[in-house]
Amino acid sequence: MRIRAFFAHPSGMDEDDVWDACIDIRDIIAKKQDMDTTDHIRVISGREDFQSNFRGNWEDWQTGVITRQDSMTGKPVYDVFITGSTILGRATAGLLNTALQAEKPVFHWTGDPDAPFERIAKIVIEDPEDWTHGYRIEPF
Repeated sequence: MRIRAFFAHPSGMDEDDVWDACIDIRDIIAKKQDMDTTDHIRVISGREDFQSNFRGNWEDWQTGVITRQDSMTGKPVYDVFITGSTILGRATAGLLNTALQAEKPVFHWTGDPDAPFERIAKIVIEDPEDWTHGYRIEPF
């Protein structure tokens, strides 16, 4: 079994914190699926995907994160989308909203390694002019 998760985080999040979160998310997925972390579980940060795949158009990159397929298997690159924030910036909100519209599983994680993921129902616009804090998640 192969699981690839996309970690949607604020662009200003410290690199070490992003790395630690990806490891914690991987471990939670492994525990939930009763798998070993050496199995094929990979958590890719938004920063990592952006650096590898951005080609000059923000909307194309966002859509690509959701729709990109593995060139060998033809399966979607990401199986699940996870954020650690309840308040989102415009970019993260747009990406997660695109995933929700494509009926992909989107979850919130509190940052606690022992806490379960919470399914996100929708992204709510609080203030469209506030590009850093104008959006929030709404759980099921």
